[in-house]
Amino acid sequence: MRWIIAGIAFVVTLLGALVATAPARVMFDMAASPIGLDAGRIQGTVWNAHILRLHVQGLVFAQAHARLSPGSVLTGSPRFSFALEDPRAQLRGRARAVSGAVELTGLSGVMHLGLFPGLSESFPPSEGVVRIDNADIVFDARGGCESARGHAATPVLADLGIRYGADLPVLDLSLSCAAPSLVLTLSGQSAVLALTGDIVMAPGDPIWRLQARPIDDTLAETLTLLGFEEGENGVYVLRSEEV
Repeated sequence: MRWIIAGIAFVVTLLGALVATAPARVMFDMAASPIGLDAGRIQGTVWNAHILRLHVQGLVFAQAHARLSPGSVLTGSPRFSFALEDPRAQLRGRARAVSGAVELTGLSGVMHLGLFPGLSESFPPSEGVVRIDNADIVFDARGGCESARGHAATPVLADLGIRYGADLPVLDLSLSCAAPSLVLTLSGQSAVLALTGDIVMAPGDPIWRLQARPIDDTLAETLTLLGFEEGENGVYVLRSEEV
C-alpha cells in the first residue's frame, strides 16, 4: 500500500510540475480556446501569464494578466484568476471552464461604454463609466448567457445632467440573462426624473430602450437634447435603432 500511495504522490507531483512550468500559450489553448477566448500574444507561464489583445465575447482588451490554479487542471475544470487592463476597462475576477462553458465569478471593476460602439454614440466614453460590483456570469459553450447575477452603477446620466443644469439620477443596474444575451436592467430616480430601461448585450451592437418620466415639466427640453423622444402619457423614450 505504501508503494501505491508513493506512486500516486509521484505522479501528482510530476503532473503539477509540468503544469507549473508549461508555457502559458499551451495552457491557454487547452483551457480557454474551447470556450471562445482568443489572444494575440501570450508570454510567461501559468504562474504569471501576460496576454496581449485578449478577445472575450466580441470585446477586445489591450492586455490581461492571468494565473491558472494548477490543481484545477488535474480535475478537468481549469480555474483562473485574472485582471483585464485597458484604457476602457479595468476588471478583476475568477474564471472556471466547465464542459465547454465558462463561469465568471467575483467580477468587479470599471468599464467604459466606449467598449460598445452602439452605446458610445449616445453616451460619450469620457462620461460613460459603469462600476461593476462582485458579479457572476455563466456563458454556455456557444458564448450565450446562461445565468447572471450582480449589480452595477453608472453616473453617466447624472454627469450629462450637470452639463445641462438638470438633476438627473445615478443609474443602478442589475444583471440577468435573456438567452443568448446578457441583459442590464436600469433604474434610477432623482427629484425631477424617474428612469427605467433595459440594455440587451446582443451579438453585434447592444440593443436598448430607456423610458424617462419627468417629474418636473421643465425637463422636457433637456430630455430632447439627450436624444429622448416624447411618447405617450408623458413618457420620453430613448431607444436603439434595432428596437
